[in-house]
Amino acid sequence: MRITGTGHASMRIDTGAGSILCDPWVNPAFFASWFPFPDNSLLDWESLGEVDYLYVSHLHRDHFDAAHLKRFVSKKATVLLPEYPTSQLEDELRALGFTSFFKTRSDEVHELDGGLRVMIQALISPTDGPIGDSSLWVEHDGVRVLNQNDARPTDLSRFTELGHVHAHMLQFSGAIWYPMVYELPQAAKTAFGKQKRDRQFDRTWRYIDDLKADHVFPIAGPPCFLDDELWQFNDIHGDEGNIFPDQSVFLSEYAKVGGTNAVVLLPGSVTTLAAESIETTHPTDVDEFFANKKAHLEEMRERKAPIIAAEKASWRHPEIDVLGELKK
Repeated sequence: MRITGTGHASMRIDTGAGSILCDPWVNPAFFASWFPFPDNSLLDWESLGEVDYLYVSHLHRDHFDAAHLKRFVSKKATVLLPEYPTSQLEDELRALGFTSFFKTRSDEVHELDGGLRVMIQALISPTDGPIGDSSLWVEHDGVRVLNQNDARPTDLSRFTELGHVHAHMLQFSGAIWYPMVYELPQAAKTAFGKQKRDRQFDRTWRYIDDLKADHVFPIAGPPCFLDDELWQFNDIHGDEGNIFPDQSVFLSEYAKVGGTNAVVLLPGSVTTLAAESIETTHPTDVDEFFANKKAHLEEMRERKAPIIAAEKASWRHPEIDVLGELKK
């Protein structure tokens, strides 16, 4: 099995029975406040998008990039659809031109062509949000992978029942605006932020311990913030209350609890995974890249500034003389 890192929660999984592209996100999300980091916009998306299957875990815009899906992902791909109570995900994908859907049943293993086996666990409780969340389990030729991405199941026992997992991909960093944008004293923001940062890691360690996979891949964050008004939220300022630690911080914190089996995927990194072996190649040295994180962010900020400016310009509207209109 070959796993190509394509940024944030995205990856391409290639097997002898087909390829799966997961959660490709490239364009800025949430009014251009979030960008993928490291930058993945220069990857060969024409080739990466030629896949047999597409998996979109849920409709959050750092997982569902409509413009990118429409332009770069083959419409011949079969969508592996989580079992959600509404058709919103399917409807939005159909609107982009996708026509082939494999509707999975949550927690049920499905065998596809060539012996490729998949299972999607859909989470639909109120705590999972109005559009849900999901995890993808893949098995081929005795190699098993769990792409947990953002999902937070109560436990991972359903996956352990299916056999030993060789690679576990999961979120470890923050993905909300709490507590940074709340009207709180700075000391409270720092305290609450540190508490949340610690709990994020605690939750991650629990999932890792539950599954006991051979290899752990920290994915699904953090994004980066290139707007001048949001720059402070990048974890480059020594703020212990920052909820957006990156993969290098993950490696350091994981080592403190005895973790030695982590694999970082940069955009363009390729992992070749077998039941008894793993080999990963990177487009650049991982340690060196994160050691120069601030410089990379500054270069991205300059390069992406026109995108942010265009987004903000789109918010403008003609001024209305409300009183004058009422007097007419």
